[in-house]
Amino acid sequence: MKSLSRIITGVLLALAGIGLVLFSILTQANYYSVVLGSFFLLFGIIILLNKHEDKIEKSGKEESLVNAKKGIIVTTMNDIPGRKIQRVLGIVRGNTVRSRNIGRDIMAGFKSIVGGEIGTFTELISQSRDEAYNRMVNKAIEMGADAIIMMRFDASSVMKNSSEILAYGTAVKLG
Repeated sequence: MKSLSRIITGVLLALAGIGLVLFSILTQANYYSVVLGSFFLLFGIIILLNKHEDKIEKSGKEESLVNAKKGIIVTTMNDIPGRKIQRVLGIVRGNTVRSRNIGRDIMAGFKSIVGGEIGTFTELISQSRDEAYNRMVNKAIEMGADAIIMMRFDASSVMKNSSEILAYGTAVKLG
């Protein structure tokens, strides 16, 4: 389901674009206002048609269900109390790179004026973390692991307005 902020942003940009183009044509304004209005209109339509985030959210939920059924143990500790590590299978990792979109930036800008938590960014980071975690667990399952020990998250900036979330740990077979 599309988020309300994305719909509002897309509609506002499209309406602003239409208004600017019409105003420019009616007042015989310069060429740049028509180009800018066209850009706003196009960008608003792109935001409204963007379904990529919805697909990512659905795939993350499906993977979570698969992982829950497998019953793999994931811990940040070096061992699992009451269980003996029989064999170390190797390092497992999962990552995702996400970028912000103009809709989230505009809504976050409004939120930063009044203060408080910027929910759209919190949600974006949470989805990214879940996606990276699920990819790591699925790799461990493919290796035949019973558990992942010493699990950690890491984040880094890949380029302006985008970041990578990495989940990693050691896949082990328990005795």
